[in-house]
This record gives sequence, C-alpha cells and structure tokens, in this order.
Amino acid sequence: MLKIEIPIIFSSNDFFVPYLSTMLQSVIENSNLSRFYHVFILNKDISQASMNLLYAQIARWHHFSLDFINISEYIKNYDFYTANRNTLTSEAYFRLLIPELFSEYKKVIYLDGDMICCADIATLYDIDIGEYMLASSRDIGGIKDYHDPKDKNRRCYNDEVLKLSNTDNYFNSGMLILNIPAFRKQFTVKEVLDFAVSREWRCHDQDILNVLCQNKTLLLPIAWNYIWYDDVQYLPNDLKEECEETKKAPKIIHFAGTKSERKPWESIVNVRYFELFWKYATRTPFFDIIIHRMNENRLIGLSYTEHIFEDIKNRRRLGLRFIVKCFSARFWKRWKKDK
Repeated sequence: MLKIEIPIIFSSNDFFVPYLSTMLQSVIENSNLSRFYHVFILNKDISQASMNLLYAQIARWHHFSLDFINISEYIKNYDFYTANRNTLTSEAYFRLLIPELFSEYKKVIYLDGDMICCADIATLYDIDIGEYMLASSRDIGGIKDYHDPKDKNRRCYNDEVLKLSNTDNYFNSGMLILNIPAFRKQFTVKEVLDFAVSREWRCHDQDILNVLCQNKTLLLPIAWNYIWYDDVQYLPNDLKEECEETKKAPKIIHFAGTKSERKPWESIVNVRYFELFWKYATRTPFFDIIIHRMNENRLIGLSYTEHIFEDIKNRRRLGLRFIVKCFSARFWKRWKKDK
C-alpha cells in the first residue's frame, strides 16, 4: 500500500532550534507508525552542530525524515519589518515562500516551533480543504482585542488597514494547511514578498496572509492551534464556548505571544501546559541547552537547578507526572523562601 508523504514545515534560526526540537519531539511521539512524515526546516543560519543534533533526534524513527532548506538567496533583496517586537525575527516571514519551495506538493502543513503537539498531525493533514487557499484556526487574541472597547487602535487597524470583511474570521498563522496549486494560481512568490514589504504590518506574516487569503480560508477548530488566554470576556459567545471546551483537550498548544509568561522555557510559574513542554524537552538532545539558558537568565537559582533538573535528566522517561512533581515540590518551596 502506497504511503502518502506528509510534509511538515518549520522555520527557525539557530538560537530557536532547542524549542523547535521540543515541538518536533511531540509530533514524533504522537505520530502514526503506518504513516510517513517528511519534516523540512526553513532557515538561513542553522549551524551544522544543531543540524546534527536534530538528525540524531529523528534518526531512530524510521517513519520520519528531515531536510533543511536555506532560503537566504530568496530573501536577499527584502527587508522584512520586525521592529515592533523585540523577540520577532525575519524567520516569521519564511512561511510566505512555501508555495514556491514546495510546488511539487498538493498541500503541506506549516507549524510554528513554539508549540506542543498532542495529537497525530496526520489527522490534520487528512482534512479536506477543497479549493481553499489555506486552512487555519481563528486568532483568539486578535479577535478579543478587536472587540475590546478600550483597544480602539486594533479596531482601526483591522478596519482601515487590513480591511477585513469579518474580523471574527481573522486567523493565526502558527498553523497552516496550504493548498499549493490554489495559492500559486493566485500569486507569484514575488507578488507575495513585494506585498510583505509594502508596509509595516502590525502582526507581520499573519496580517499578510489574512489579507491575501481573505474569504479563501477554511477555518478549523481552535483545538488545532490553541492559545490560552485568561481574559476572553470580549469574545463573541460562540468563541468563548469553544475556548472553554478546547482547553480541556487541545490538539496543538501554541505558546504564542511576546511576554515571558507565555513561554515555558522562560517562566515556570504562569504558563499553562508548561508541564507538557518539559515532558518532551527532557527527551530531546537540547535539554541541557534549554536549562543552561534558564540559568544564564537567572530564571531559577543555580543550586535549585542542579537538584530539580538532575532528577529529571536521570529519570526522563517518567515524563509528565514526575516533572510536575519536581516543579511543584521544589519550585514553590524556593519561591516562598525568596518571598
């Protein structure tokens, strides 16, 4: 029986590789052994050392393959706007090249690296998106800000700059299923990149895709790109209900946002689902690097780190429950003492 290849595309720089590696591990461990997954990583500066570690990570999984694509030549004449977010890099725009780079495929999946997958990604790939240019999930954060009466700038931007016919259909570009023939029929890569640098987009590639693919996007359940928000009071009621239901069992968790409390490798206090990130991080070849960076940033004390993470390193396969136990017992004791 012919196995249909599932192309999964990421974008990263060398610094971000350890976190992407964690997402990749979650994709692998939730995969179907009877399917074949081909992973591509778009980049312009990933070192050979990082590549070798990722190759080693994926090597024992015979239903996965990995390739790196350097896109430097494609973007050498373009200067993408990132100045409004100090954590954003030009890699965010690399997904705009996908229709050009993967023209041999009918459809592909793009995923951000700051995610954790809790379901078989093949299930996402198997969704029939028909003639739509792409499929994605609504951006809960952008929609709630639009309806917030205090955020007049967001409403003005969406209405006057993006000119969306229905802001409640504004989607998040962290998860995409791209219909390659349909996209290429509408736009050349030059047209897309020229449009990308035509103005300073507030939400960068996400705004660009929302404008270009307006009314040509299939909206999927937010479970496929779930971003936790404590305050959703301004969301339409149907989206509030979907959020409430989704948080019980999201299929993909997205640690989106620029604040440190949204990143489980930067904060272990306020991040929802942080334990799932660490469950998979402990099983990657980059675990020590992630911990070293936390120490460098003084997010946790050195002596505390030596205790908690040596335990986790020595007993990695215990996974979720043991990690939660470590964090709960030791971090809170340390935190209360510092208070």
